[in-house]
Amino acid sequence: MIPYFQHPEYPDFVLFRCTPLHADLTAQGCARNFANKATIQCNRCATGQAHAALFSQSIDVSSKTKPSMPAQACVRCLAQTYRLLSGLFCTSCYNRTREVRLRKNARGLFPTKLAHSLRPACLLLDEDGAARLIDLPVCSGIEEARRIVHRLWPQATLADFEMR
Repeated sequence: MIPYFQHPEYPDFVLFRCTPLHADLTAQGCARNFANKATIQCNRCATGQAHAALFSQSIDVSSKTKPSMPAQACVRCLAQTYRLLSGLFCTSCYNRTREVRLRKNARGLFPTKLAHSLRPACLLLDEDGAARLIDLPVCSGIEEARRIVHRLWPQATLADFEMR
């Protein structure tokens, strides 16, 4: 059961509290967000699905807000996002990688927190019996390396891994 209420400043609107979005929404707005897949939280929301069923005739499914691809996971932090930079990293992980590669953060200082965990790595791939060496400028470990190999070279397997 969804608790609805009227906001004192907007008495014409019947709202409910959307916990995933941390917002007060109308049922129509929730249905529109669900239909347009406005956010990752709206994509598989049971409340949004229920509201969409109620307002299925009046929902405008806009192609501008509907993502063209499903959300994917960042290979480092596994955060689900529609925007992967370089096809691998969320914005945050991409920025941390860039800081380590440039050897300075936004303040111009050496990024001490990440410098010890993000290091160059060498990968040995097995592509149908053919060996291939790949140098990664920055990597956090073998799990990230496996995910990178799976994303960039789906037919290959990681045969060996070495951090430098």
